[in-house]
Amino acid sequence: MTEVNFEDIESLDEETKEKLNNYTKGLVSKDWRQFVSEENGTHASTASMQSLDDLAKSFIHGQQLIGKKGLLQPTEDSSEEDWNEYWTKLGRPGKPEEYEFEPVEGLEDVDFKEIEDAFRKEAHKSGMSKAQANTSWKFFKETTKNGKDELNTNYKTKYNTEWSALKNEWGNAYPEKIKKTQALLAKFGDENINKWIKSSGITKEATAVKFLSKIADSFSEDKLESGSHIVGAHTPSEALSKAKSLMVKDGPYFDKKDARHESVVKEVEALFLEAYPTGK
Repeated sequence: MTEVNFEDIESLDEETKEKLNNYTKGLVSKDWRQFVSEENGTHASTASMQSLDDLAKSFIHGQQLIGKKGLLQPTEDSSEEDWNEYWTKLGRPGKPEEYEFEPVEGLEDVDFKEIEDAFRKEAHKSGMSKAQANTSWKFFKETTKNGKDELNTNYKTKYNTEWSALKNEWGNAYPEKIKKTQALLAKFGDENINKWIKSSGITKEATAVKFLSKIADSFSEDKLESGSHIVGAHTPSEALSKAKSLMVKDGPYFDKKDARHESVVKEVEALFLEAYPTGK
């Protein structure tokens, strides 16, 4: 290419300058790739651009799209600085500690500090905005609360069902069996055992109390006395079984001449009242 002397151009008349200018524009417009690097000139994205005007239009259109779409997400090749700038513009706070979470009622007794700190770090690493992190954390806590409420409801239902069944099974003997069980624990439980019983809540479980009652029944009353005498009492099945044992054919229950007849009849009547407290 011939070197251009700009001093010579300035000496030309205006008509010649205009012709030269138009020629240069036409040359550049038709063969603009010779004025850029080979890498850019041969790039696939410029294949359809036949002139500088086409190139300018493409650039302008690209800038307009950026304005419409907002921020463009960095690529996997982008630097950490590019990503941090991107997350910041989307609302991510500067530090994990700057996230603010709305409280959820009903979880005041649950310690979330450790998992909340871990969530803050992960949310910040993932580029969550304050609003996104708050929504996600609130959803987690509300889900936890719903699960806790469901467990409490199920436990209460199970608790009431099991205790009602035990009361029906024991009938009038229920108060005395509870006292006898308490006497068992007082008699054989030392300070450490009593602390464990209290903290474990075992005496709130009907099945456990029934088991302890069976152990208590294996001891005589004098061995389980604890402050007051424990009178005997029967479950409905025990009362019925004992009544039947007293109503043998040759026994005093049917023999009016027997001196024990009257007392045995009264005992059987009392046993039937224990066996069928509602009169059924």
